Amino acid sequence: MRQYKTVQVPKRVIESLRCNCCGKVIQSRECFSAVKHWGYDSPYDGEVHAMDICVDCYAAWIQNFAISPVLTEEKRESEEG
Repeated sequence: MRQYKTVQVPKRVIESLRCNCCGKVIQSRECFSAVKHWGYDSPYDGEVHAMDICVDCYAAWIQNFAISPVLTEEKRESEEG
């Protein structure tokens, strides 16, 4: 026969979220997040970089891209093969 007990499991929750670019608090949790583990042949060998970028800073950032990251229907089809 099984006997059960109730236990509490610690859980990590986000207390606050700030944009790495402008430093403002990100209210909506809608942001660009990335984690990069750098390897050999990079100037950041062995480092781990993590970032959260607010929507406003992301919009400004991608304006400088030579190739837009926005996938149109045509781009989606060509990536699917």
